[in-house]
Amino acid sequence: MRKLTALLLCLFAFLPQGASAAVFNSPEYGFAANFPAPPQAMPPQPSEKDSSGATLSMATLFNAAQQGVYFSTVTVDVFNRPYTIDVPASLLKERDNFVAAFKAPLTEQHTGLFQGSPATFFAFAAADHSIQGRGMVIILDRPTPRIYIVAIVYTAAASQDQITGLNRFVDSFRLQ
Repeated sequence: MRKLTALLLCLFAFLPQGASAAVFNSPEYGFAANFPAPPQAMPPQPSEKDSSGATLSMATLFNAAQQGVYFSTVTVDVFNRPYTIDVPASLLKERDNFVAAFKAPLTEQHTGLFQGSPATFFAFAAADHSIQGRGMVIILDRPTPRIYIVAIVYTAAASQDQITGLNRFVDSFRLQ
C-alpha cells in the first residue's frame, strides 16, 4: 500500500475545498462513516502482491479534503482470493507506512479490537505541530481478508471546528 500512501499525499495537496458533512454508507465495501465533506472514491488500485508479483488485493480510497488544510480517508484493501495474513505484523506495517508518509513521529499507539476485529489505533504529530493526524487500521481476519485504514491528517491551518469534525469522522466509522 506504499503507492496508495503517496497518492494520499498528492490528494492532500491538490483536492478542492470540502463542503458540509456527509454521511457515507458503502454496503459494497462494508462500512459507514460521517465524512466532513462528501467523499470522492478513487478507482481500485492493485495493492498487495504475492512473491511472484501477482495481485492479491485491490485497494479503494474514499477521501474528503480541503486543500492544504485537512484530509480524511477510508482505504479498503480487499483481497481477491483466500490468503493467510499475519495480522499483528500487518497492523503495524500498515500503520507505519501511513505515518511515514508524513514524516511525523507517532505520539500515541495501542492495539485492541474494533467491533471484534483486530485493530491498531494511532496518532502522530510533527514536532512543530504543522501536521497532525490520527487513525486506525482494522483487519477482518477471514479466509479472504480485508484491511481498513481510517485516518485524518490536518495542518496548522485547520480550525478547531474542522478538527472536531475530523475527529467525529474517525469516531463515526463503523463496519457493516
